[in-house]
Amino acid sequence: MRIVGGTTTKQTTGLDIDILSLAPGLVSPNGDSGIVIRTNIDGVAVQNLTAGFSFAPIKGFSQITQAMMTVVTGYGAIYAIPVGLNVVLNSQAPISAPLAYDTFATTTIPTPIQDVRLGLNTLSMALLAPASPNGGSFVFVYEVRLTVEYTFLA
Repeated sequence: MRIVGGTTTKQTTGLDIDILSLAPGLVSPNGDSGIVIRTNIDGVAVQNLTAGFSFAPIKGFSQITQAMMTVVTGYGAIYAIPVGLNVVLNSQAPISAPLAYDTFATTTIPTPIQDVRLGLNTLSMALLAPASPNGGSFVFVYEVRLTVEYTFLA
């Protein structure tokens, strides 16, 4: 509630949006854990992660000041390096980030604030790996989270 004649103050807060969060130990029917993203022998992404999510800030929303995506991956098979993640948010320009692939790893990806929309958002994530005569590469994705910092009037 605001007192008539009072002033509003600009404040900052943050919001974590869980886009994907798998319970530890969850496995698919063929015994794999996580969501697999992969390339073929030519290094072309053939299986990616696609998701929709919502950003619904509190009343008085003013503007987004920062955004960061966190991706938890683990294990898989990488046959050529360098390897990375390619993230597309709301059909905007792809964002690429290097990926630690040999163990469970957390990758943080600075996200352009203009790519985050109020309301419905879409995400597509693919594995980037060069061609290899040994086969296509893959990793498992366990968690994807978007952290948004924004200002609002209170």
